[in-house]
Amino acid sequence: MSQMLLTHCDCCGLPVDPQTMEDCPRCHYPVEPDKEEHFLESAIGDLRRVANYGGENMRVAELLHRYELRLQSVRQLKAFTATVVPLVPVAAP
Repeated sequence: MSQMLLTHCDCCGLPVDPQTMEDCPRCHYPVEPDKEEHFLESAIGDLRRVANYGGENMRVAELLHRYELRLQSVRQLKAFTATVVPLVPVAAP
């Protein structure tokens, strides 16, 4: 008889079975151990970079707002550069 490993999502607390699912069905936090490990390593690296370069004294809500504004700016820049037609030199006769 196989034993079911039941645990709780570390983000929202929903009971989950990491043997049958990779992500929490409610909040999509990774619950499969290898996937969660990779997620945490990546998140720690990102958070360490933010803390080291000016974000250490900001609230999470402030960082989120800052990142949302930056994403909006990047998308506007991409849209603008996609609509600009590059100048092509015309050969003289």
